[in-house]
Amino acid sequence: IEGAWEEYYSGALPTKERPTNVNLRWVQNKYAGAGAVDTAAMLLECGERRLSFVGLQLMSMLLAGGNRAVQDHMRHHLSNPAQRASLFTYLEEALTRCRASVRRYKRGRKAELRAGAKPCLPLTIRDSLRSVELLGGEGREWATIGQGSEGFVALEVIEGLCARHEGVAQMVRGHASKDKVNLIGEMVSLLEVCGVMLRSAARAADSAPPALAAKLCMALRSSLEGGGGWAD
Repeated sequence: IEGAWEEYYSGALPTKERPTNVNLRWVQNKYAGAGAVDTAAMLLECGERRLSFVGLQLMSMLLAGGNRAVQDHMRHHLSNPAQRASLFTYLEEALTRCRASVRRYKRGRKAELRAGAKPCLPLTIRDSLRSVELLGGEGREWATIGQGSEGFVALEVIEGLCARHEGVAQMVRGHASKDKVNLIGEMVSLLEVCGVMLRSAARAADSAPPALAAKLCMALRSSLEGGGGWAD
């Protein structure tokens, strides 16, 4: 099971098939039991962007599918106002950067279409944020919007935190008025700019923008309803 999981996340499988819920829960609970949830949370809240992204990736894996044990652990963690503010602030900033990337994408695609040029932006995640070399670079890799990018993984974490867990979803919805960190508002703003992006993507035959928009809708549904995500 562990080998299959590592193959899935390393991209070694010929098709990116979602692991079964049994395998998924086994791996998540194994790492959660070893302290991975606290480690991911500390990295997310450390204030250093490169380390926070590593924590974001780990948290996404632990929460995939809405693992109830991990959600309960995070609910207890987020009951501390300072920890809640720190984590939610990072997620909001990641979504703000994603929105800026979407705007850059739209401008770039419009210019290419006017000039009749062949699209030059990557359609895959090979230059997203997977390697240490890219993490140390400037600008370009942070602007990717495909699966594996900072904004996409942030949406995965929000979805995983809230999926079928009304307690955490209430924290996400109610935190904005208290600490001026508005995750719901940031997701709605991102949804607004995604509309034009999708039209540009359709003409350029890009797959990344529709995937981002779909993940955004799932994260919004989970946070607003305390539902969504994969079925157990």
